[in-house]
Amino acid sequence: MYLWKISQDQDNDYDTYDSAIVAAANETEARGIHPSGDQSDWNDTYNGGWVTDPGVVSVEQIGVAKPGTPAGVVLASFNAG
Repeated sequence: MYLWKISQDQDNDYDTYDSAIVAAANETEARGIHPSGDQSDWNDTYNGGWVTDPGVVSVEQIGVAKPGTPAGVVLASFNAG
């Protein structure tokens, strides 16, 4: 399991996520994690304040997770309005 920084610069308005640190096995899995921690937000009309296309998410490996760390959001940056 690795730690990844995911970020986007497509939606920079109020009430949006700009980045998150996630635990995932690989880059593809990391790109598919929604910063809200709720995967159903990918299907939401508002999309939970994140991009609608996982393909535009930037992904950077930043480290190795502690053994036993579950996949998912570790920390997210949300720009409240």
